[in-house]
Amino acid sequence: MESRTFDDLTRNLGSTLTRRSALRGLGASAAALVAGGVLLQTEDASAKKRRKSKNKNRNRKKNNNNNVTPPPDPAPVGAVVTCPNLGTACGLGTNTLICNCRLTKEGTQTCANVVNPPNGATFQPCQQTANCPAGQICDFGGNVCRSTCQTA
Repeated sequence: MESRTFDDLTRNLGSTLTRRSALRGLGASAAALVAGGVLLQTEDASAKKRRKSKNKNRNRKKNNNNNVTPPPDPAPVGAVVTCPNLGTACGLGTNTLICNCRLTKEGTQTCANVVNPPNGATFQPCQQTANCPAGQICDFGGNVCRSTCQTA
């Protein structure tokens, strides 16, 4: 029975497919392959363009960082750096934009620079103020050294 079904199937396929329709199918397949290849090449080219423009934007951002002014130096030794209200702006002049009243690891309210330095640098991690360079405090909230800002 199975051989008979197979024979019937092959006979039906052979009779419905003429040489002309087989050539048409072959031509259509070739055209589809060519069109698909062209589309893939176009897609690759546009992806490369997107990557290039992305890299250009990334380079522009890097170049723009060079124009950023560095943060102010820490308050001089002996300067008043205490502040009355945690979380409020403090400092003299334009420093009020970057300085905020912070709590040190030792429990002192101190006016400190809360803006990360430019050029990808970050604040140094710490466990206490003794771990920080001169003119900096160990911030209780961030466990990082922050430059002090003069308040008076």
